[in-house]
Amino acid sequence: MSMFVRDVDKNSTGATSGDGSVRPPSTIPAGQAPGVTSLTAGQLTQLHTVKRHREILRDYAQEFRQTRAKIIAAREREDLLSSVYRDVSNRDSIESTDSSGNQRGTSLHSQSSSATRLLLDEQEKYHRSNRMMDDHLAAASTIRVALRAQRMALRNASSGLHNLATRFPRIKQLIGKIDWRHRKDSIVLGLVIAFCVAFLIIYRLS
Repeated sequence: MSMFVRDVDKNSTGATSGDGSVRPPSTIPAGQAPGVTSLTAGQLTQLHTVKRHREILRDYAQEFRQTRAKIIAAREREDLLSSVYRDVSNRDSIESTDSSGNQRGTSLHSQSSSATRLLLDEQEKYHRSNRMMDDHLAAASTIRVALRAQRMALRNASSGLHNLATRFPRIKQLIGKIDWRHRKDSIVLGLVIAFCVAFLIIYRLS
């Protein structure tokens, strides 16, 4: 009976290892298999990786669509311009070729060089526009510098006159008299003009 009780106590406290030490009892919850926590962490890592890859794929797909749209637009434009230039070249070649059958070779040669000439013409126009814009910007910059210099000169002259007037009161009085004389002349001229206008109106009415 005592041996049976000892066996029960050993099973309840924990299993013993080979060196006699007692191992703690298992702490796995009921209904949960071992290894579930590691599998869940691995799944979370995989989900995060998949989400990141989807975002990268979405960015690459958007960039690919934009690049494809640009290439398609450039190709359509080149085809349109080349078709127009090809028609003009074919018409010129038909008018210039003789009746010995050289028309086909001339048209093929014109078709191969039409796109290149069109692109060169467009590039030349683009460079010409850039040069024109650079010239306009340079002229505007020069005008801006000149206006700034004139503003500084006028500001210096005004400050110099103000300093001179504050240093010498007589000069200030003289400048005031000159201004009053100018205003007086303007007032007299305005009165004369008003009198003449009134005289003309009275003369017309009479």
